[in-house]
Amino acid sequence: DLTRNAFSRVEFFVALLNIAVSRYILVGHASNLQEAMLYLLVGDLESVLNGEGALKAKVFVDPAPFREEFCYKYPVTLVFLQRLTALRRVFHIICRASDSASLKMLSVDDWMNFLRGINLFTGELTEREGTLCFSWSRSVCEDETTKRGYINDTCLPFEGFLEALARLAVLTT
Repeated sequence: DLTRNAFSRVEFFVALLNIAVSRYILVGHASNLQEAMLYLLVGDLESVLNGEGALKAKVFVDPAPFREEFCYKYPVTLVFLQRLTALRRVFHIICRASDSASLKMLSVDDWMNFLRGINLFTGELTEREGTLCFSWSRSVCEDETTKRGYINDTCLPFEGFLEALARLAVLTT
Protein backbone atom coordinates (compact mmCIF):
# COMPACT_ATOMS: atom_id res chain seq x y z
CA ASP A 1 0.00 0.00 0.00
CA LEU A 2 1.80 3.10 -1.24
CA THR A 3 -0.14 5.62 0.84
CA ARG A 4 0.67 3.95 4.16
CA ASN A 5 4.41 4.39 3.59
CA ALA A 6 4.24 8.03 2.54
CA PHE A 7 4.62 11.23 4.55
CA SER A 8 1.98 13.90 4.32
CA ARG A 9 3.35 17.35 3.52
CA VAL A 10 3.13 18.31 7.18
CA GLU A 11 4.98 15.16 8.28
CA PHE A 12 7.62 15.77 5.62
CA PHE A 13 8.14 19.34 6.81
CA VAL A 14 8.44 18.16 10.43
CA ALA A 15 11.02 15.60 9.28
CA LEU A 16 13.00 18.39 7.56
CA LEU A 17 12.88 20.42 10.77
CA ASN A 18 14.18 17.45 12.77
CA ILE A 19 16.99 16.88 10.28
CA ALA A 20 17.96 20.56 10.43
CA VAL A 21 18.06 20.46 14.23
CA SER A 22 20.14 17.27 14.28
CA ARG A 23 22.58 18.31 11.56
CA TYR A 24 23.13 21.94 12.45
CA ILE A 25 21.85 23.00 15.88
CA LEU A 26 22.81 20.02 18.05
CA VAL A 27 26.38 20.02 16.71
CA GLY A 28 26.76 23.80 17.02
CA HIS A 29 26.85 24.78 13.33
CA ALA A 30 23.69 26.88 13.67
CA SER A 31 22.30 28.83 16.60
CA ASN A 32 18.61 28.79 15.64
CA LEU A 33 16.10 26.90 13.56
CA GLN A 34 15.91 29.52 10.82
CA GLU A 35 19.65 29.33 10.24
CA ALA A 36 19.61 25.52 10.37
CA MET A 37 16.79 25.32 7.80
CA LEU A 38 18.68 27.74 5.56
CA TYR A 39 21.75 25.49 5.69
CA LEU A 40 19.64 22.42 5.00
CA LEU A 41 17.50 23.81 2.19
CA VAL A 42 20.01 26.03 0.45
CA GLY A 43 23.21 24.19 1.22
CA ASP A 44 22.29 20.54 1.20
CA LEU A 45 19.10 20.11 -0.79
CA GLU A 46 19.70 22.75 -3.46
CA SER A 47 22.87 21.01 -4.64
CA VAL A 48 21.00 17.69 -4.88
CA LEU A 49 18.10 19.28 -6.75
CA ASN A 50 20.06 21.53 -9.11
CA GLY A 51 23.50 19.93 -9.32
CA GLU A 52 24.82 17.24 -11.62
CA GLY A 53 22.18 14.53 -12.13
CA ALA A 54 19.66 16.97 -10.67
CA LEU A 55 16.43 15.59 -9.30
CA LYS A 56 14.48 18.81 -9.79
CA ALA A 57 13.70 18.29 -13.47
CA LYS A 58 12.83 14.63 -12.82
CA VAL A 59 10.57 15.01 -9.79
CA PHE A 60 9.27 18.55 -9.40
CA VAL A 61 7.20 18.99 -12.50
CA ASP A 62 5.05 22.03 -13.20
CA PRO A 63 1.86 20.51 -14.65
CA ALA A 64 0.92 23.58 -16.71
CA PRO A 65 3.27 23.06 -19.69
CA PHE A 66 2.20 19.43 -20.11
CA ARG A 67 -1.45 20.33 -19.82
CA GLU A 68 -1.09 23.15 -22.36
CA GLU A 69 0.92 21.06 -24.82
CA PHE A 70 -0.97 17.78 -24.60
CA CYS A 71 -4.28 18.06 -22.72
CA TYR A 72 -5.82 21.35 -23.74
CA LYS A 73 -5.71 20.68 -27.48
CA TYR A 74 -8.76 20.16 -29.63
CA PRO A 75 -7.69 16.73 -31.03
CA VAL A 76 -7.05 15.40 -27.50
CA THR A 77 -10.31 16.83 -26.22
CA LEU A 78 -12.11 15.23 -29.16
CA VAL A 79 -10.59 11.80 -28.41
CA PHE A 80 -11.66 12.07 -24.76
CA LEU A 81 -15.15 13.32 -25.68
CA GLN A 82 -15.72 10.48 -28.15
CA ARG A 83 -14.87 7.97 -25.42
CA LEU A 84 -16.20 9.85 -22.40
CA THR A 85 -18.90 7.34 -21.44
CA ALA A 86 -16.49 4.40 -21.62
CA LEU A 87 -13.80 6.30 -19.72
CA ARG A 88 -16.27 7.20 -16.95
CA ARG A 89 -17.28 3.53 -16.69
CA VAL A 90 -13.64 2.45 -16.42
CA PHE A 91 -13.01 5.11 -13.76
CA HIS A 92 -16.04 4.02 -11.70
CA ILE A 93 -15.15 0.33 -12.02
CA ILE A 94 -11.60 1.01 -10.80
CA CYS A 95 -12.96 3.08 -7.91
CA ARG A 96 -15.50 0.38 -7.01
CA ALA A 97 -12.66 -2.10 -6.59
CA SER A 98 -11.93 -0.57 -3.17
CA ASP A 99 -12.92 2.15 -0.74
CA SER A 100 -12.55 4.75 -3.49
CA ALA A 101 -16.11 4.11 -4.64
CA SER A 102 -17.71 6.21 -1.91
CA LEU A 103 -15.25 9.03 -2.56
CA LYS A 104 -15.60 9.00 -6.36
CA MET A 105 -11.85 9.49 -6.34
CA LEU A 106 -9.06 7.23 -7.50
CA SER A 107 -6.30 6.33 -5.04
CA VAL A 108 -2.73 5.67 -6.11
CA ASP A 109 -3.11 2.02 -5.09
CA ASP A 110 -6.19 1.60 -7.29
CA TRP A 111 -4.40 3.37 -10.15
CA MET A 112 -1.36 1.11 -9.88
CA ASN A 113 -3.51 -2.03 -9.59
CA PHE A 114 -5.36 -0.92 -12.73
CA LEU A 115 -2.06 -0.46 -14.62
CA ARG A 116 -0.80 -3.84 -13.41
CA GLY A 117 -4.13 -5.42 -14.35
CA ILE A 118 -3.84 -4.27 -17.95
CA ASN A 119 -0.18 -5.42 -18.03
CA LEU A 120 1.19 -1.98 -18.72
CA PHE A 121 4.49 -2.66 -16.98
CA THR A 122 5.62 -5.47 -19.28
CA GLY A 123 7.38 -3.10 -21.71
CA GLU A 124 9.52 -0.04 -21.15
CA LEU A 125 7.08 1.69 -18.78
CA THR A 126 8.08 1.30 -15.14
CA GLU A 127 5.97 1.32 -12.00
CA ARG A 128 7.80 4.49 -10.99
CA GLU A 129 6.63 6.21 -14.17
CA GLY A 130 3.09 4.98 -13.56
CA THR A 131 3.22 6.46 -10.05
CA LEU A 132 4.63 9.74 -11.37
CA CYS A 133 1.82 9.97 -13.96
CA PHE A 134 -0.60 9.74 -11.05
CA SER A 135 1.29 12.21 -8.85
CA TRP A 136 1.74 14.81 -11.57
CA SER A 137 -1.99 14.66 -12.37
CA ARG A 138 -3.13 15.63 -8.88
CA SER A 139 -4.70 19.02 -8.27
CA VAL A 140 -3.35 21.52 -5.79
CA CYS A 141 -4.74 21.03 -2.31
CA GLU A 142 -5.01 23.97 0.06
CA ASP A 143 -4.94 22.06 3.35
CA GLU A 144 -4.14 18.36 3.34
CA THR A 145 -4.47 18.15 7.13
CA THR A 146 -8.27 17.97 6.91
CA LYS A 147 -9.98 14.71 5.90
CA ARG A 148 -11.27 16.20 2.63
CA GLY A 149 -7.92 17.89 1.98
CA TYR A 150 -6.07 14.61 2.49
CA ILE A 151 -8.37 12.87 0.02
CA ASN A 152 -7.93 15.66 -2.54
CA ASP A 153 -4.16 15.54 -2.08
CA THR A 154 -3.82 11.76 -2.41
CA CYS A 155 -6.53 10.85 -4.93
CA LEU A 156 -7.56 11.76 -8.45
CA PRO A 157 -11.00 12.89 -9.55
CA PHE A 158 -12.19 11.81 -12.99
CA GLU A 159 -10.47 14.77 -14.67
CA GLY A 160 -7.16 13.85 -12.99
CA PHE A 161 -7.65 10.28 -14.21
CA LEU A 162 -7.93 11.63 -17.77
CA GLU A 163 -4.74 13.63 -17.35
CA ALA A 164 -2.92 10.59 -15.95
CA LEU A 165 -4.04 8.61 -19.01
CA ALA A 166 -2.74 11.38 -21.26
CA ARG A 167 0.61 11.32 -19.44
CA LEU A 168 0.78 7.53 -19.91
CA ALA A 169 -0.02 7.93 -23.61
CA VAL A 170 2.84 10.40 -24.04
CA LEU A 171 5.26 8.08 -22.24
CA THR A 172 4.26 5.02 -24.24
CA THR A 173 4.36 6.57 -27.72
